[in-house]
Amino acid sequence: MASRFSVLQYPEVLPVRALHALVRARLIGAGFKWETRRTGDLQIGLWRKSLAPKSKAKTLPAPSAHEKVKRIVWIPTLGDSPLSWFPVLMLLKTFLRGKRGKYDELVVVDYPGFSGFLAKEPAFHSLDLLFENTFDVFDSLKPHTLVGHGLGGWLAARYAVYWGQGGRKKTRGYDGPKKIIVVDPGGVFRDASRRWMLPQMSLQENLQGSADQRTDESRSVAFRRKMFKREPRWLKFLTGDLDRCLGTPEIQKLGESVRLEHLLDRKLDSLRCPAVVIWGENDEVVPCAALGTWLEELAQSEGFGSYGVVLHGCGHSPHLEKPLMLTRVLSSALKGQRLASRAGKWTAIHP
Repeated sequence: MASRFSVLQYPEVLPVRALHALVRARLIGAGFKWETRRTGDLQIGLWRKSLAPKSKAKTLPAPSAHEKVKRIVWIPTLGDSPLSWFPVLMLLKTFLRGKRGKYDELVVVDYPGFSGFLAKEPAFHSLDLLFENTFDVFDSLKPHTLVGHGLGGWLAARYAVYWGQGGRKKTRGYDGPKKIIVVDPGGVFRDASRRWMLPQMSLQENLQGSADQRTDESRSVAFRRKMFKREPRWLKFLTGDLDRCLGTPEIQKLGESVRLEHLLDRKLDSLRCPAVVIWGENDEVVPCAALGTWLEELAQSEGFGSYGVVLHGCGHSPHLEKPLMLTRVLSSALKGQRLASRAGKWTAIHP
């Protein structure tokens, strides 16, 4: 049975726990509702917020219904917290609630064992379990749009691929997501020799293979070096929580559980919805070179309107390094607009 950690064992994670305690009440006050979906000892958390005008909120169908409910579901990456995305979500809220492309509900996924509100819970120790439980949650939510980062992007694309391949059961008129947006996603690797499946696995390789590494460095140092072009200064207060997450047996087993059939290579041409693939130019966790593979396969799919964007001057987590720039790109993606390149900011690649 998976063991749970105590903050007494990891006193450096206290700043994150204090931040969660402070923000939780604010989120509830802002209209977010917290719920969990449980399978045995494992569970997935959801922060849900109605985006409908107050005058129409009472007329919305039940949360489990799909009719007339346009949901956007946000999926953070390995070890991440939903809190890291809320600044971007707040910048996007005008559009999310606007007349063009309006969404009725926002849902943000929170995984156990990561740095979120379920950090004390055991993490998923198998990618098969993670896929199965996440996709069951998606089936119940029936999302119109999926936005995923890193591992979350991998999950979003795999779910959409399953629908394109006929691997999910059509219910109540729902036949899969109508759009996916992925940011520095895993699951596709141009160079087969670099097919580490999760950042944890690349971290292990770096920790073992770096000749100049100091013996007193934390587990997260090598990962953070690959994650950012310029690491935000405030991140040093949260690295203890990242160390805890990357060091748990469940996360290590999650990386070890990945098989070739889990990868998205040669599957993206099955997509039946547009995909926008956003990548940090300086990402070394999953190098930006993989964007070429995404675009090659998307060009063969029926997802008309798919395109890629390279964000200049940032690494694997543009929502932390360049939140304003990422918000501009996400706004265009959500509106379905054809994004033009902007010198020094981003390069749009339309197949």
